Amino acid sequence: PQEVRSINKASILLPVVGGFLVIASLSLAYFFDLESSIGNILGAAASYGEKTSNLYDSNDYTCPGGASNTAGTDLGNVILKKVGANLEVDVVITGANPNQVYDIWVYQDPGGCPLGAPTFPAAIATDASGNGGPFSGLTPLVGGALNFWVSAVDTVVPIQVLRSPAVQFP
Repeated sequence: PQEVRSINKASILLPVVGGFLVIASLSLAYFFDLESSIGNILGAAASYGEKTSNLYDSNDYTCPGGASNTAGTDLGNVILKKVGANLEVDVVITGANPNQVYDIWVYQDPGGCPLGAPTFPAAIATDASGNGGPFSGLTPLVGGALNFWVSAVDTVVPIQVLRSPAVQFP
């Protein structure tokens, strides 16, 4: 007669518990591992970022492109920001015609180019060094506009026209 030996319960239980512990430790690492992402900001805001551009002595322009002559020295800068249903325009003039008053024209294309009148008349007066500003103003966004740029035009002959190249928002 043969003797029948029962399987030791520990020999079954030990591999099952060991396998469970290995799988559980891998899964827990997935859920409890901490990672960091440095330098990223996530949030919601009424502002959609800003675009910066320089001003150039440029009489010529195209409606989608803004200033066509950007080879010369920059004579100031422009910051454009979409804020809700408006476009915020910040302008600083440096080294332009001295002791002049400049109108600010804000172009938005398509839909807001060409303009018949300045957006902000007599907005900036330059000093004896040709420096003026900062100027800040809000103008309504033109629906469907993709390209935005600014002109600063002095009001006395010889007329100097400063224009920025066009910028786009995502």
